[in-house]
Order: sequence, then structure tokens, then C-alpha cells
Amino acid sequence: EYPSYRPATWKRGKYLTMGLGHCSECHTPRNIAQALEPKKLFQGNLIDGWQAPDITAEQLYETGWNIVSLTNFLKTGHSEKGTAFGGMAEVVKNSTRHLTRQDVEAIAEYLIAGDKYNEIEPHIVPIIPPGFGDLANRPVTQTINEIDDSLNVASDTKTGIETLDIQNHEEAMYNLYAQTCGACHGPDGKGRAGIAPALLNNGIIMHKDPYDTIAVAIRGLMPSYMNRGTNFMPMSSFDTVLSDAQLAQLLTFVRNRLGGRTVIITAKDVTNVRKELEKSGYIGAIHQPME
Repeated sequence: EYPSYRPATWKRGKYLTMGLGHCSECHTPRNIAQALEPKKLFQGNLIDGWQAPDITAEQLYETGWNIVSLTNFLKTGHSEKGTAFGGMAEVVKNSTRHLTRQDVEAIAEYLIAGDKYNEIEPHIVPIIPPGFGDLANRPVTQTINEIDDSLNVASDTKTGIETLDIQNHEEAMYNLYAQTCGACHGPDGKGRAGIAPALLNNGIIMHKDPYDTIAVAIRGLMPSYMNRGTNFMPMSSFDTVLSDAQLAQLLTFVRNRLGGRTVIITAKDVTNVRKELEKSGYIGAIHQPME
């Protein structure tokens, strides 16, 4: 359907997205018969050990994507919101980067604006991550082995959702970040050119579902080799470096400070992702680069 009030660029974007682009094939959940669920358009789906994330207009808006950042991402595999990896890197390498920029902008406009079953609720506002602030200027005072595996949380009696107690744990958690992520992603989480992308305002870090954040830490990443001028270094797996409890603490802290998410990741969450990856044979190393 092409509503008359939509501009020509939106209509072109829908045609490409729902046809040649077939974004829904990966990003839309499937039912028990493996058919796409049209009323859950673009709400995310697990595939090849990664979560093809929710790319609904609401989720894109909430996590700060816009037409420019999404166009750059689809055209080059890189943008201020992150870098394509896994199956999405293959999509960019073999498909979207070969489109004209005008067509990619049309796709981005369609995804950002939304459609039937893919609308932005009026109460949704963009998330603004706080960043590390002056934590990034503090010296490291604890080794990984000295940081306690326990994490105190405060339970919201109204929702039952546990939230990270930043005041009591921020220094210990930053120490953990500095010794694991900081060398590559920077003490402030803003990344290092040619080494690692920014985690601050990163679309995956900000996403409501932490699956890919957990999976990246466990699996590691290889460069996509789409553009050697903007490539990053390989990311080693933390599978044998941190316990599930430590990973849960670290990723909760990173998502809170750099992604603006307050709900904690538990050790059980990490264990469940690990089991899923083990079952599918995706654990224990960095995944292979594309041919």
C-alpha cells in the first residue's frame, strides 16, 4: 500500500525495502511454520547466532538513528551509530553498497518514518546516554581479579525491574571496562580510529535487546574488509577472560553509561546466550571474515 500523503521518496523506499531489499527476511520474526509475521514487521529475529535487531521506526527513533546515519550505514557499513557485522556486513558488501545513494536514502527514509504496523508511539523519546564523564579521567585502582563478582541491585517494587546501582559500583565497573574494552574503544567509549568503533551512542549498545552486545563479547569479531580505509582491528573473544557474572556487570554498566539503558543484564542472561551460541557452534573464537 502506498498512501497518497507519503512523498515519492518514501514510496520508493518501501518498494526497495519490501522487494529487492527484503529486509524483513531477517529482521521480522517468523511463526512456527517459518512464515513471516506481518504484524511484527521488523521487530527482530535470531539468525546465524546474531540477533537481526528490531529496526522498527520506534526503535530507530528511540536509539537516535536518522536518515543520514542510516544511509551511511547501509551504503558503507560504517556510521556514527555503529559498524555492520555478521550477516549485515554481508548484506552491505554484496547488496546495499551497490545501490545509488539516492536509493539508499529512500530506504532509510522509509525505515525511519515507519508504516502500517510500524508506527512510533507518541510517548517515545530519543535516549541520550550520559557517557562516562569524569570516570574516564580516573586512574585504574583495581585489577580484574580484585573486582567482586557480586552486583547489588535495587528492585523497582512497581515494575519488578532491577536497575544498576551506579553510585556504589561505578568506579569498580569502570576499572573493569578500562582493562577489557577501554584500550581499543577508548577511555571515554568514543572509539579509536582504525582500531575500534565508538560504543557511546552505538546502536547495538543502545538497543533494548542486549543479545548482540552479549554475543559480541562472547564471540568476538573479525573486520568486514568492506573498506580498508575505515576498517577496525579484530575483536578478541572474552569467552575465557571474564566469568558470566563479570560479563553481566560489565555489559550492564556499558549499556547504562554509553547506551542509556537501565535494566541490568544478569549472569543468567549471559549464560543463556552462551548456551545458544554453543548449541549452534558459534563459540570459542572470533568469527571468520567474509570471503
